Amino acid sequence: DMICREHSFSLPNLDRAQRMVVRDQNHPCVIGWSLGNEAGYGANHAMMYNWIKTYDSSRFVQYEGSNRPVWGQLPHVYDRVDSFTDVICPMYPSIDEIIEWAYITAPKLNEQRPFIMCEYAHAMGNSSGSLSD
Repeated sequence: DMICREHSFSLPNLDRAQRMVVRDQNHPCVIGWSLGNEAGYGANHAMMYNWIKTYDSSRFVQYEGSNRPVWGQLPHVYDRVDSFTDVICPMYPSIDEIIEWAYITAPKLNEQRPFIMCEYAHAMGNSSGSLSD
C-alpha cells in the first residue's frame, strides 16, 4: 500500500480521480464516486476525496479502505477521525458484524453515514456459494 502514502504518487492519484469525475460527471447513472479498491489508505486518498468533494458536492464519495487500520483484511475500524468516506462501506462483513454495527457501534459513535456493503459476494467461475446467509 505504498502508493497511497508515497508523495511521488500524489499527482498521478489526483489526476486519475480528476479525469474520472470530469469524464463521468454528466452520466445520470453515476450516483457517487469511488476512491478505488483495495489500495491501502493514506494521504493520497484524502487529497482525492477533498478535490472530488470540492468539485462535485452533489454526490457521495466512498472508499472501503478508509475503515481499515492498515493494508490488509484486518477488522474494520469505524471510529477513525481521518475517515475520508461519506458511506460506511465494508467488504464482506459477517452478519454478526452488521448487527453489531447497527445496534452497538453506530449508536455509540453517533454515526449518521449510511452503511452499504460495497462487496458482499465474490465468485470466480461457477462458485458463488454461501449467498443464503
